[in-house]
Amino acid sequence: MVVVYRGTVESIARDLDENGPRLQRAYEETLGLGYARTLQSAANRLLVPEAFFDDPKAFNALTASTELRTESTSPSRFHVALIVKAKNGGLASKIRSAPAFYVSHGSFSHSGTSRVTNRIAASYLHEFNHFAYYALQGVPIEAFAPFINPERVTLDTLPDFIMQREMAGHSHEEVLELARSNVLGALIHDLYEKATRVLDSCILGYIGISTALEWRHQPREMLVFEGVKGRYLFPSPLGDPFRVEDDRELIQQFIQWQQFVRPNIMGVRAENRDFNRLIELTGKCKFSRVPLPELLK
Repeated sequence: MVVVYRGTVESIARDLDENGPRLQRAYEETLGLGYARTLQSAANRLLVPEAFFDDPKAFNALTASTELRTESTSPSRFHVALIVKAKNGGLASKIRSAPAFYVSHGSFSHSGTSRVTNRIAASYLHEFNHFAYYALQGVPIEAFAPFINPERVTLDTLPDFIMQREMAGHSHEEVLELARSNVLGALIHDLYEKATRVLDSCILGYIGISTALEWRHQPREMLVFEGVKGRYLFPSPLGDPFRVEDDRELIQQFIQWQQFVRPNIMGVRAENRDFNRLIELTGKCKFSRVPLPELLK
């Protein structure tokens, strides 16, 4: 079966087992037979019992080197543990990785999926769909994201970032370039989550769970900041960041994100030098996926 679950939540295992043939058809018809087989092979190899956590403290021990903290009130999560072996111009040129999940009855109650269904398996399937992109993308966008946004700028802190750079004497063009480099992390996270929601919508319908994507096909809104040295314009997370009408075509394109993601993020202004350089470097990155116990040896 494409969907693999080796965790301890019995209701997830039972629901997935009962709907196994429907889910198999869902992934084969949504991804195509080739991608579905690749995903099935990766899931069987990588999703060992040690990759599944239902205790926040144990999951925090795994993510201690990152800023990710999981509490009893946290939603379900998919995490990629990374070991960077070498660096090339600021971006890893060799990465070993392993997938891990935090899913429990408590995490489900705090997940967005709980607002559309009472079936905890749907929450796991959302995290499994994050895994699907991780397994199928050449260099997963989940691994790419930590190497951008070096100053950890968010859309909320962007106005302060712009003001500080203007006061430091940077020109409007320099501030715009710096800001766009640093806000990419937030925009890529938005793409990643929304692409996963589209995959959810395609898959969950096969097992009788309907999900609404209110933002789909809505105009992408822009954020406008008025600085001392001029106006700054950025795409916002509001609206649809994708320029693809068909959901399955969108999923296919997101699997090949290095080719398609740039115009989706930056719109008509896609000339950011740092982003272009990172796209080039990810094409040279040697990325491997191993089961979690092997990574932690």
